[in-house]
Order: sequence, then C-alpha cells, then structure tokens
Amino acid sequence: MVVGAAGTILASTDGARWVREKSPTTADLEAVYANGHGRIFAAGAGGTILASTDGGAAWFRLRTSSTAHLRAISGSKSDDLYASASAAASSTPRATPRPGSRSTAAPPTI
Repeated sequence: MVVGAAGTILASTDGARWVREKSPTTADLEAVYANGHGRIFAAGAGGTILASTDGGAAWFRLRTSSTAHLRAISGSKSDDLYASASAAASSTPRATPRPGSRSTAAPPTI
C-alpha cells in the first residue's frame, strides 16, 4: 500500500503492478500503517486519517480533532493509533477507528 498527493492510494499484491483504490479524500496523504489484522490507516494534510477494515479495498474517513499536517501514523493490533504532525502543528490529533476502541496521539515531532 502506498499513499500520496491528492488522496492517492495505490495497492499491489506483487510490488510490480499497482492499482489505484478509491479514496474518500483529496488531501495529500503522507503515511500508511497496517496493523496486521486487515486494518490499514493512512494520515496526511488537514488532520486527515483514513481507515480500511478490509485490507485496503474500501476506505473511510475517521473524525479527528486536528487540522495539522500529519506526517506519520502507527498503532497497535487493537487499533490504538498514534499520529505525528509537522513541527508547525498547533493541535494533537485524536481518532477513534471503531466504537469501544481506545485512541491516542503522539505529540507533534520537532
């Protein structure tokens, strides 16, 4: 899975052929994280965090409390998410991928 400008999401099963997936955003995406259980998360401009619960076939936006440019995303197998923003960020992002899960966000990186 690769993400990029204008909401681009590309998937490949062999690393040679890439297929564009339908994206619910036009925000630039900077980072992608897979938790090993078929759930994938992407982060980028404007506090954007996207999620897929089917290995990347379909994507949806997660509600966040940030408008920062997110540069990295990571998490746990239980879907705790950690996102970092550029040094100029003024807020810390938080997202909850599903009811009952916990979410946290790392402070902006400097």
